[in-house]
Amino acid sequence: MLAHGGIRPEFDRAALPEYLAFGYLSGEESFYAGIRKLLPGHTMTIGPNGKPEIRQYWDLDASKTHESRDENYYVRSYRELLEGAVQSHLMSDVPLGVFLSGGVDSSAVAALMTKQRSEPVETFSVGYSEQAYSELPFARMVSDHINSNHNEVLVSEQEFFGALPHLILA
Repeated sequence: MLAHGGIRPEFDRAALPEYLAFGYLSGEESFYAGIRKLLPGHTMTIGPNGKPEIRQYWDLDASKTHESRDENYYVRSYRELLEGAVQSHLMSDVPLGVFLSGGVDSSAVAALMTKQRSEPVETFSVGYSEQAYSELPFARMVSDHINSNHNEVLVSEQEFFGALPHLILA
């Protein structure tokens, strides 16, 4: 869209708080002013008149009731799916590592990698110089527990906000 030339790549500051809070933008907003995202399950065509036409082609039908099963079934099924997802990403010709924030998601992935590999896992964490905002102690705790080769990078407030405009437009 930016190559078209009719749109200037202007940063939409209103989108930043949601992204920083949740790690993504949930609606049609994007980081560019005047540019909206195409929502899941939609297509867009541009006719001869140049006007875009957006059409929804799919939506999740959540109205159907499903057979209820016991808790153990779901725990076992989700564990198998997660283990399979991790295993499928461990096939590589280059050394592998995992970003470890110390949260539930990255900790589970790092632990499953450790279980599935014979050598120690390389873990990587980014923390802040300001201890009140840093999650490094949680990442270290997980790293110690799974015996990973842990690597950390400290970022100051000035470095974070100095790099932010470049990261958004990259």
